[in-house]
Amino acid sequence: MKTCSITLMLFIVLMPLGAQEQSAAKLSGIMFGDYFYNVSRDTGIASLGNTAINGTRDFNSFQFRRIYLTYDGDISPEFTSRFRLEGTTGAPFIKDAYLKWKNVFAGSDLMFGLQQTPAFEISEVVWGYRSLEKTILDLRGFVTPRDLGISLRGTVDNEGTVGYWVMVGNNSSVGSETDKYKRVYAHLDVKPTEKIEVTMYGDYKMKSRINDPRSTATTPGTLSNNSFTTAVFVGYKEKNYFTVGVEGFYNILENGIIT
Repeated sequence: MKTCSITLMLFIVLMPLGAQEQSAAKLSGIMFGDYFYNVSRDTGIASLGNTAINGTRDFNSFQFRRIYLTYDGDISPEFTSRFRLEGTTGAPFIKDAYLKWKNVFAGSDLMFGLQQTPAFEISEVVWGYRSLEKTILDLRGFVTPRDLGISLRGTVDNEGTVGYWVMVGNNSSVGSETDKYKRVYAHLDVKPTEKIEVTMYGDYKMKSRINDPRSTATTPGTLSNNSFTTAVFVGYKEKNYFTVGVEGFYNILENGIIT
């Protein structure tokens, strides 16, 4: 039996010894915590799905919503890196670990590593209340907030009114890859005015083929089981006064669904 494997290795050094005079480092942290008390509860809450906080009546607790510990290192004018840990009530995990090549060509940055996916960053910024509630794609679990891969992000015009973001990732969130299939993300951001923002998003998730339930062959035939997700967001923000917007998504799963 013969085995052939090709490995591309990239070493990310936050502060190389040869560039200490040019490098700059920043260590920061943020914490969201609260205390809650369940004054009243539906008697059948244990059988209900999609509940924000479980627990019986009079259940109360102090809790951390989110804890960040972040290290940002500027290696040179062209290269920067980030390493971030996140924790809540469980064990901390790596949230970000990437190297950014700024202006790899005019107006565009190249990133490699564990990073944010292009799905809902813009809508989160417009809404401005991520600490209170997730946006719809994140809340329903259709797109992971983080993935390990490579991305290219930039603007199409000099004014920055049209931006793009493309990425290829493992589709394994913050965990390790478990198969050979990848996910391709694409995002287009348009700002017709300073107050209006429109985003169009799509991704194609490749998955292993599934057996065809209608096949009568000794070796059952197979069917594609890939998934496509698209979303649109339109937001209007009147600075220091109010924000209004609408966001929706559509998901197609080829030939297979688990209820």
